[in-house]
Amino acid sequence: MDRNQNRRECLRGIVLGACALGASRAVVQGKEPPSIAALANRMLQIEDRMVRLQPMDPTIENVVVTALAYDPRDQVLAAAGDDHLIRIVEAHSLRTVRVLGEIAPSDTSRGTETGHRDLIRTLAFDTTGGRLVSAGNDGQLILWNRDRNYEVIQRIESAPALARVRFSPDGQELAAVGYDPKVYLISRKQTVESASAPECDCTDLRCCAYDTTGARLVVGDRNGYLHLFDPRKREQLSAIAAHRARVRDAAFLPSSNMVVSVGDDGRLVRCDAATGHVLAATSLTTGRLFSLAVIDANHVAAAGSDDRIHVCRIAREASTSLRRDIDIGHLRGHDGSVATLASGNGQLYSGGFDATLRRWDVTLLTGTDPKIALRGPASP
Repeated sequence: MDRNQNRRECLRGIVLGACALGASRAVVQGKEPPSIAALANRMLQIEDRMVRLQPMDPTIENVVVTALAYDPRDQVLAAAGDDHLIRIVEAHSLRTVRVLGEIAPSDTSRGTETGHRDLIRTLAFDTTGGRLVSAGNDGQLILWNRDRNYEVIQRIESAPALARVRFSPDGQELAAVGYDPKVYLISRKQTVESASAPECDCTDLRCCAYDTTGARLVVGDRNGYLHLFDPRKREQLSAIAAHRARVRDAAFLPSSNMVVSVGDDGRLVRCDAATGHVLAATSLTTGRLFSLAVIDANHVAAAGSDDRIHVCRIAREASTSLRRDIDIGHLRGHDGSVATLASGNGQLYSGGFDATLRRWDVTLLTGTDPKIALRGPASP
């Protein structure tokens, strides 16, 4: 164990020991003791770096972050703003290095054909990091070639308003869902019209995600159901009553049948996609949860209308006893709803209605990296 690891473990031990002492004193005094995790969260705050996206239009004061995607090469982050532009941001410094969709002064006659014309709701890199996809309210699905200076590979303009687009693990297919009941499965040379489109019995689909093999696709609807599809056969396998309200986000845990999801009922739900059983349902907030990010095989982050980011430890046991997962930490800093999350390389990224983009080092909470992440002043 190296010196940094020793230092980190020592610090964690001191904090948790102090928290246990505080809880014991509360019992002696006849008070309801807070949990050790809650006490630890008061003493340890996770380091964050904060920036505001620079408006490209002088008439716009602040840019709200509407979607994020982390680059599998661990180099950049794609961040969409409510000004309909995409910033390519350095993952470590959060410095904007490229803007996609911006019209050069000499190209004003071209209108807005270089990018989106309305709110961008979804971004995703493929598993190689070579392609970026964006989509949203304008009915456009745009593929950008990261290896050729983000030139447009393909533009599909006949789509409905789309809420989520994701690449299949092999990169040969895109799944897209939006405000109609169709689940669009688009191969490399297809358009939306020619794509296979199995349907859910709901007209408002907000999220979709492949498992790590590409054998299953999960789709969440407004009635609280998770629909499981076989994308190769283009057919629905099952539907799980997971939430009491709209499902906002869902993801498979790595190399697992387990699906985690969040929704307007404020709960984090874990299901077994193979059996269709709900394994755990944990209430994180009385508000709504908008976004979910898988940090590693055992931890996820969820965020929404309570301005906090909840970092949770996920039990991996395939039990049907409806055991709760554990909310191990709250990341505080946003002054407004957190609309979108992304994660990679031990870092968590968040954006929201307060028009800030933040990076959090969550390794102290997850215990996955020998870094000490004490909060410092937010950087401009």
